[in-house]
Amino acid sequence: MREKTRKEVGQTIIDFAEASLSKVEFTIEELKRAFPFHAIFFPDEALKSFKIQRSLVTRMGMTLYPKLAVIIAEDNYQDVHCNYPISGRALAKRVNIMDRIIDELRSGRRSPNHDSEMKEILSVTGGKPINISIIADLF
Repeated sequence: MREKTRKEVGQTIIDFAEASLSKVEFTIEELKRAFPFHAIFFPDEALKSFKIQRSLVTRMGMTLYPKLAVIIAEDNYQDVHCNYPISGRALAKRVNIMDRIIDELRSGRRSPNHDSEMKEILSVTGGKPINISIIADLF
């Protein structure tokens, strides 16, 4: 990773942390009304921590991680996009295999193995091509 990229990653994380810590805009009473069952089991400070953690994790997933991904990708590529639409045609049977592989990876029933997965997908021939569209988180 280039030094410029490393510095940009570090500054992005610092900026995110500073902006996030300044966004604590709720009272304990508001939290108790919003999370009445949590309020039964947890003391006030735990409720506050829960709310901060939950909103922080949400913002990390929605803003920090995508921004870091773009910064790091731009270290090696010129044409980088978030939420990029991709359309094409593929054999329906291959699409079904790809969906099954993704489900198995997500459920832990399979470990990632790119070469094996590609062989499995490409071993299917014939059948009807279909139009498919996806949104790539990072392209």
